[in-house]
Amino acid sequence: MEVVKVKVAPVASLGGHLNTLEALRDRLAGAIDATTSARDVAMLSSRLMDVMKLIGEQDPVPKSRTPLDELHERRETKLRGRLVDG
Repeated sequence: MEVVKVKVAPVASLGGHLNTLEALRDRLAGAIDATTSARDVAMLSSRLMDVMKLIGEQDPVPKSRTPLDELHERRETKLRGRLVDG
């Protein structure tokens, strides 16, 4: 099986933090697949887990809004308006 090597530098030069982390994740995963050294797999896997954690911190799962959330938002907007005007 041929492993496609992801180039991290072109992605990093564009300045997108999340995109760079994702490119690094893909590069590490490809390196894990390409190696037969147990020591390298262990080290690369550790780094991959670190990168995955950083990606998770950058890309939170969007939570769905409920009607109650919308009600709270409208109420807060009205209260802020009163504080500014009054």
